[in-house]
Amino acid sequence: MRRRSRQRRACPSSLPTCRGSARPGSPRCRDRTARGFRPYSRCRSRPERVVPLTEGMPLLKTSDHNVATVRRRYVDGPFGQMHLRVAGTPSDRPPLFCFHMSPMSGRIFENFIAEMGRDRLAVAVDTPGFGMSDRPAEPPEIADYARAMAAVVDALGIDGPVDLMGYHTGALISCDLARLRPQQVRRVILVSAPLLTDAERADMRELYREVPPSLDGEHLMKRWRGFVHHNLGRGVDLAAVAEMFPDGLLGRTKAWWGHRAAFNHQPDMGLPDVRQPVLIINPGDDLQHYTPRAKAYLVDGRIVDKPEWGHGFLDAATSDAAALARSFLDGPVPFEN
Repeated sequence: MRRRSRQRRACPSSLPTCRGSARPGSPRCRDRTARGFRPYSRCRSRPERVVPLTEGMPLLKTSDHNVATVRRRYVDGPFGQMHLRVAGTPSDRPPLFCFHMSPMSGRIFENFIAEMGRDRLAVAVDTPGFGMSDRPAEPPEIADYARAMAAVVDALGIDGPVDLMGYHTGALISCDLARLRPQQVRRVILVSAPLLTDAERADMRELYREVPPSLDGEHLMKRWRGFVHHNLGRGVDLAAVAEMFPDGLLGRTKAWWGHRAAFNHQPDMGLPDVRQPVLIINPGDDLQHYTPRAKAYLVDGRIVDKPEWGHGFLDAATSDAAALARSFLDGPVPFEN
């Protein structure tokens, strides 16, 4: 009995490299539409669609599907490329720019900006030389970091009002940017205020001095022990600390530059010249006892003590942190004198 030969249908794709004898929808078929794919196709028979600006940026996953998607992108700055995490879209609320502590990265704001991005554009920037942002050629000062952040605002095409949030070194950067652009910066949130005496500043310089690498890796163990000491507890467990720790290494051998700039900065942080409303959050971290000194320098601001929060509170208490930020940023009159 003669076997019937099966005839294969021609592949509908018009790709020049398509195997015309492949069965439509099979792995060998290069018509991705026939295989169930729905991205833009290179087939000449399908019109090219316009790709949104954010398409192709890596997505940072969050557990809450109601929060904004966080995407990554780069913009040009004065020291090279600047790495950003961006959540939300422009709205009637000013965009919020977040600046991290040293020697971390914008990742500390990742969950926070996903929450804040529900109703505004929220951006967390990697300071030059940290995270995935290019490093300056020479050790920078806080004014240089502020200039780089201003370049980020400009690169995103934002010429209206913006709000700022800075954490430790980021608080110094926020104050400097608020003074640099008094007409554009609307309100400022600071997490802690590194207001130090000359003696305390000298002690901090010694504590955060350059540490050369050692063959046995003790320089890394020292970093790990210090990181655990400052971060473990107050809702942050050891697994979370281990998840956060690698970001503190991305400054590589120049990670001490951030602290150097902080301890070189003016002792009053420039707060007397910041005319915008300022909210200072004072968590139970290593600057808890220094932050209250800011009261003597604030022109229009308040300090909110949060001793139950420590480093990592933006992850451990994201919703509460966002609620506090919104109550300040979205209120009609932040402070009544």
